[in-house]
Amino acid sequence: MMFVVSFSNTFFVSNSGVLYYLGDSTPTSMDMDVINDWKKLPVLFLMYDGPYEHKEIVESILKKRGYLLGYGEKLVVKIRTHRNVFVYQIIYGDTESDNFLSPSPLEEMDEVLDKAISEILPKIELPKKLFLVYYDPKSGKLVKTIEKTEKVVEDGFTPSPVIIRISGEKFYKVKIGDVEKELEEGFHIVSGKLIYVGRNLKLKNLMNFFPDVEGVFPRESDMIFYQKGFLIFPDGNVLKTERPVDVVEDSIILSTGILKGGKLKRAEGTILWVEDGFILTSCGELEDLALTWSFKVSSVPKEWCFKGNFFYILDICGFLRKYDLKQRKLIWEKRVEGAWGMDVSDEGVMVGVKNGILVLNNQNGSLIKKIDGEDFSYWEDEGLLIYKDKMINGEYVGEGYFLRCEGIPVFVREDGSAVVFGDRKYKLQKVREIIRFSWGVEIVTEEGTWLIEKRR
Repeated sequence: MMFVVSFSNTFFVSNSGVLYYLGDSTPTSMDMDVINDWKKLPVLFLMYDGPYEHKEIVESILKKRGYLLGYGEKLVVKIRTHRNVFVYQIIYGDTESDNFLSPSPLEEMDEVLDKAISEILPKIELPKKLFLVYYDPKSGKLVKTIEKTEKVVEDGFTPSPVIIRISGEKFYKVKIGDVEKELEEGFHIVSGKLIYVGRNLKLKNLMNFFPDVEGVFPRESDMIFYQKGFLIFPDGNVLKTERPVDVVEDSIILSTGILKGGKLKRAEGTILWVEDGFILTSCGELEDLALTWSFKVSSVPKEWCFKGNFFYILDICGFLRKYDLKQRKLIWEKRVEGAWGMDVSDEGVMVGVKNGILVLNNQNGSLIKKIDGEDFSYWEDEGLLIYKDKMINGEYVGEGYFLRCEGIPVFVREDGSAVVFGDRKYKLQKVREIIRFSWGVEIVTEEGTWLIEKRR
């Protein structure tokens, strides 16, 4: 049975848990044609049994293919995971499919389930039209239009009988530092950073200069400075110490251990890096900030990169490994003869070798291609940066080398200057030291310290 419900001058048409119409008046005959076309499609009752975090994958696959979810024909999807693999069982009517005899890689779940679902469910043809409804929360007005399904899907929306968009002001004020501008709602590149302008925004510049300071450690609400062997806290207190590897809230991460509450807890090996609650030591171990557990990931580390839940590391023996941090499991490893550097992007894992740069598959470490070049790094704005014949991607820069800083490449020139590829390109002179962190990079010059934070 189809229900037509009116509430506060808003009319709904629903059936079996599916919304077929939304407007400020009862459906017209033209509206009913659209409604009836969508009612021809089967409604599925998803009976999901598995880890909660994977249910969204199943629902997304079904919706993208045009299946309506509500109270209708039963679709059973069972998922079980073990380490870095998973199995599925799908039951629809008298048809059943599973991969019990050949578990699939966990990171391929989207592709595997999409293929399995497409093979077991009946093929459907999407109706040619749907309802696109604009709602203004300030005025409470609804504007309903009938649009071509194909065009709306091309714009990135998941097909359904009713698609709701929130409308309002077309232009918003965006303040960057002391400069204010008015921008139309939508995606914009502001100071080299991709943002969505959907309300008035206030942004800080991603780069700051601190004169006569040798180090800056930003925290959530304040900053700690390092100068002439002392940490200077916001409340005026000072602490004589070696320069920290990093400062994480009330924990001071030194190369020898973690100082908290005036007590130093020593680490096994020298602490090289801090990121997302992990520390990396010179022994090739990942440890937690409390130093209560450790996880051996390599021999002496050469270069490394954290990417979401994954960790890539290249050691001095040429072994390149990828780990799943959530499960603390090795996904793959590969020995790369003569490897001297690495970086990671969505396109692959880049590895520097004697005669060029290898691009490896993120999923399994297999070789995709080899690129001619002397040095390299990856920059979000332009992709792979290749240094060859004193040029970076064809632009002359002179003699130098790259420091790969997890998203902020720094090209160090032999004349003591540096080019920083942050939210834009910065050219800094009289560089004394370059210090890398998980949250950004610091360039210490003769005049002070430049702080360049990663894009959030």
